Amino acid sequence: MELKKNRNDGRTGTIKTRLVMVPLLVVIIVVSAITAASSWFSRESLLNQMEENGYYTARQFIGRVEDNLDSLEAMNGLLEEKILTAARMAVSNEEEMSDELLLSLAEDFGISDLYWYDDQAVTLYSTVPEYIGWQPDPGHPVHNFMISGAESLMEDIRMDTESGNYFKYGYLRSSSGDFIQVGIPADEVQALTNRFSYQSLVEEMALSDEVIYALVMDQNLETIAHNDENEVGIVFDDEGSISAAQQGVPYTQMWDFNGETVYDVIFPAVINGELQGAVAIGFSMAGVNAAINRNLTMAIGGGLVGLLLLGVILYSTSNSVIKTLRVLGSQASAMAGGDFRQDLPTELSQRNDEIGGIAEAIRYMQDSMKKMIRNVIEASEQVAASSEELTATSQQSATASDE
Repeated sequence: MELKKNRNDGRTGTIKTRLVMVPLLVVIIVVSAITAASSWFSRESLLNQMEENGYYTARQFIGRVEDNLDSLEAMNGLLEEKILTAARMAVSNEEEMSDELLLSLAEDFGISDLYWYDDQAVTLYSTVPEYIGWQPDPGHPVHNFMISGAESLMEDIRMDTESGNYFKYGYLRSSSGDFIQVGIPADEVQALTNRFSYQSLVEEMALSDEVIYALVMDQNLETIAHNDENEVGIVFDDEGSISAAQQGVPYTQMWDFNGETVYDVIFPAVINGELQGAVAIGFSMAGVNAAINRNLTMAIGGGLVGLLLLGVILYSTSNSVIKTLRVLGSQASAMAGGDFRQDLPTELSQRNDEIGGIAEAIRYMQDSMKKMIRNVIEASEQVAASSEELTATSQQSATASDE
């Protein structure tokens, strides 16, 4: 009787799909997760670095402001000391006061302008002859000192109302009510003051390609310096400005500035130990975004190359496995059909893996079946021979009976 056809002959499915696609899907998911996590961590790391750089830049700015103020204060101190010394010398020689005396003092102290006023601020003596007899109008600094009753006064550097040049002026009153005004040219000091100003510093900072804007605000949140002078005077009311300028707590944020994403660093301006406002610096995010995109592209590219290599390896491996399984399946089907003549390839049973073990088991089963069939055939032949002998004996017995 012919054995029933193997049930697997009609199957159309294959484990190749699971051997290749499932690992690839798992790897795709893992690589995607790693890429996303790497991109996020890279972005956070770059933003943290940008924050640190922003704080460092703000500290440098404040340090320069403090150094500049110390320098200007030292220069002003030297000027005031020279003015006060010359003024005291003039007052001590009030009884001998004359134009010649003032000229002599000016030469000794390296001072250009000395003016001696009476108690009504009329110029009595001067190193500049054309000013003798001149009297200031109300509101003029000289008039203000005359009516103040103060013994002495040091003005900030200002532009002279008559010449237009910058001078540092000081006043000292004598016991008679007369007073002297001493003036030192301060164009160079004023030039340094302008150079050291907040406005000059923020304009210099904004020259960097990475800086979109730079500004300084006071504690009232009003902009007192901005690289765009049109923005000076603007008053802020946002959380970051309040935090830095009024509470002394640094603040960072990202926001859209004129269509560009900016990383805004707002740092407290503590000048010589006193909170005086805040420095705000807007950094371009172009470099950070480019770095993030570059890292993302590299991660995706590396992942795709890895997937391609893995796909080739899995496809090659699965083909080898499927081919071997088909050989084993064909052998098992032949055996199921009663054909034990074809042996498995020797290289299969000699493999040192699971497939080699299966091949060895099938070979052992084939040998066992062959041996069992051989024994059955031999037993059948013996039974047949015995049956023929019995038949012959029976026929002989029957013949003997008939006789």
